[in-house]
Amino acid sequence: MKKYLSLLLFGSLIFGTAMPAAAQMKPESASPQILAQSDAQQATARDLITLLAEGNYEQAVEKYEFDQNVTAESLQADWMDLINQNGEFQDQLEVVENTSNIVVLRCEFEQKTVELIILMSDNNKVVSLNTPESD
Repeated sequence: MKKYLSLLLFGSLIFGTAMPAAAQMKPESASPQILAQSDAQQATARDLITLLAEGNYEQAVEKYEFDQNVTAESLQADWMDLINQNGEFQDQLEVVENTSNIVVLRCEFEQKTVELIILMSDNNKVVSLNTPESD
């Protein structure tokens, strides 16, 4: 009987400690506030690319943080460099990543698909648009 009692205690010790650990492993879901900010950042990033593709550089500048010293002319030059490297802009395909103030947006250009990295501020303004290095 002692043998069975020892096994029973050992089993309860194993299973009793394993269950709380498993319960702690459940990932927490993001809060509605974080999801809303993430959606707003994604919308701002998509709007920025749409404005650049349409040639609305003056409106695109308004998407940036005021202290970034970005001008319509510098945006146009950067966008034209991207076009020269990859061909004409075709379409925005999908958001590859949207986490903690970074939106990675996959865009289709005439010659290849490019992932644009848009760094956002906490108030959903663009801090920088990073394009991949040329091959």
